[in-house]
Amino acid sequence: MYARAVWVEHDKEVEGSAPDNWIDVDNKTIRWPKKGEKAAFLNQHPPNDDWMTFTLVKRKITSESDDMEKEENVAGSGYPSC
Repeated sequence: MYARAVWVEHDKEVEGSAPDNWIDVDNKTIRWPKKGEKAAFLNQHPPNDDWMTFTLVKRKITSESDDMEKEENVAGSGYPSC
């Protein structure tokens, strides 16, 4: 499952797509890998302790398909900048 979400990065709201298991709605966080984003994204790897954590503004929609993610994230847009 994938989700479209909004999070805070460098004091700015950013919208992108991520595997839904990277989003913690209860704690209002989204996790993102420091390296290997594409493989982690496509394989929906569970977050590791060393991943970056951002403040979640909202999870907008979810989808079984990764079609929107291929267009938005894998092409390069939507990834958090380190």
